[in-house]
Amino acid sequence: MTLLLRNGTIHSVGDPFATAVLIDRGTIAWIGQESTADTLAAETVVDLDGLLLTPAFADAWAPAGEGAVPPGVVAAQVAAPATLAAPGLEVTEIAAVHVREAGALGAALERASAGPVAGGPPRLHLPGSLTLTDGDVEAIVRAHAVVVTAAADGGFALPLARLVAEGVLVAFGSGGRDWHDPWSTITAAVSTGPAPLTARAAFNAHSRQVWRLGPPAAIPRGTIAVGSPASVAGWAVEALAVQTPDERVASWSTDPRAGTPLLPALGPGEVRPVHAFTLAGGEVVAWDESILPRPA
Repeated sequence: MTLLLRNGTIHSVGDPFATAVLIDRGTIAWIGQESTADTLAAETVVDLDGLLLTPAFADAWAPAGEGAVPPGVVAAQVAAPATLAAPGLEVTEIAAVHVREAGALGAALERASAGPVAGGPPRLHLPGSLTLTDGDVEAIVRAHAVVVTAAADGGFALPLARLVAEGVLVAFGSGGRDWHDPWSTITAAVSTGPAPLTARAAFNAHSRQVWRLGPPAAIPRGTIAVGSPASVAGWAVEALAVQTPDERVASWSTDPRAGTPLLPALGPGEVRPVHAFTLAGGEVVAWDESILPRPA
């Protein structure tokens, strides 16, 4: 089956000005603009009517039990025997060390290095409310550890931007017993804490970076790119932007001419994106017909 999604905003690093995507048998086959989309033949064509199309979310620290999976999530990693199951959800069991207070970080790094994932980077689960010293950050960097964290209700205390700048792979998950809405976590990462992230870095932490926690893969995941699985989500948004905490130190240019992929404007007072549909490997997981008519 071929599916053409067109007349939207496509969040793609490879083609940041794209408005259309062609999906062939569950894989992204083409990304581009309307002039070329006009020439393509597809069994099903969907007019996105201006929706934002993003890579679907992945959760790096998911609850192991039952519960409603947030809209747009197609993959979950759990650190316990999984009873988790939902349509279209890919579940992976992982080994990780939980750190509940900064004073336990050194011992946690030792346990993680000697544990079931020995030979790979230590994986730390840190609560978003944890405060790290300069020495803590340096220890994480020296150990080449990866950090998985979830935002607390009050936002982040972790120096997220510093960790990322030091080369630490930071990924987001729900943490605890309940699912967290990814957009809430991303918004908190952009607008709270001693070192907030850019919106793009925060979004990547809930998508592409989660996939990077696993073994190296020949096919990129968590991105809209030709050859990648067609796991995507559509969102109705009021405003799109290239958002950074401080434009003077932005990791990506905020000039529209630079072609940085757009994301919803996030932060206090901004309207949260509204979920329209989710595809996992090209298959419909969820579709809200009040926002966009579902194809026959």
